[in-house]
Amino acid sequence: MSDISYPSPTVTISEASLSEFSTEGVFIGSYDGPGRGDIENNFEEYLARLFANS
Repeated sequence: MSDISYPSPTVTISEASLSEFSTEGVFIGSYDGPGRGDIENNFEEYLARLFANS
């Protein structure tokens, strides 16, 4: 039912520890997933469809 597609993760938790992505407690990695706006818009559309079909 979901139209949301997410990219495949390039690093899984089993392959690396979080300490490899931080320096002095600051995250130094990058995020290549969908932006917040994309997630919020898809969530709102999903909720609208859910209520319309109820």
